[in-house]
Amino acid sequence: MLTVPRQVIANTYIGKVFDPAFTGNSPVLNSLFSLTTEGDYAKVVAGSSAYNSDFITKDQDARNALALTIVKKYFPNAGPGTNDITVKYLASTAARRVDIRTQIQLQSAKVGFNVIPTHTTGWPNYLNCNDYDVYDFAWSKSAISQTGTNPQYQSTGGNNAAGWNDPALDAALAVFEGNLSATGITTAKINAEKILWSNYYSLPLYQWPGMAAWNKSVTGVLPSPLNPNVVWNYWQLGF
Repeated sequence: MLTVPRQVIANTYIGKVFDPAFTGNSPVLNSLFSLTTEGDYAKVVAGSSAYNSDFITKDQDARNALALTIVKKYFPNAGPGTNDITVKYLASTAARRVDIRTQIQLQSAKVGFNVIPTHTTGWPNYLNCNDYDVYDFAWSKSAISQTGTNPQYQSTGGNNAAGWNDPALDAALAVFEGNLSATGITTAKINAEKILWSNYYSLPLYQWPGMAAWNKSVTGVLPSPLNPNVVWNYWQLGF
């Protein structure tokens, strides 16, 4: 996870895709619960800072160096190009996903990882298969439920394809099932994210930009934060 070049990925496949002349840094996603467009995003990221700082404050070379330090505890001879550690990577055949995997492969090789990709259109069918060490995927929020992300991380969660089982995390996620204030929801997210980041459960990459378009004669349109967004506020639309 430390070797994943998130900034390069965001710049190349978000920033430059939407603006070929783009030269800055496109935002990466630093929360596993909140999107950048949500009001509590900054608070959640800041509240988890003691656990996610390696991914946010260090540049790629520094993260690679940290990764190599960790790797050498278990593989003393590991280093650039040694291919000491095999990582089986499951991903889709979409060209963008293939390119992203290549970027990850190049950086991972610098600390001794041999990333072996398997690209298939049927990748969702293999998420529960232990033949693979890592996989990537895209998701979008379709509801504002407090428990909307629980299935990904609960030990009994329907989307917990990795088979994570952590009683402390289950307890943190159970809090979302209660009646919470806005502040309570933010606190619950932070508590859960601390566990996820400290255990290297998952690494968010970027938030895909949203787009909304309508005829100039239509009024009252509010772009939706959810998927699908076509009928978000239909009761307010007018001509």
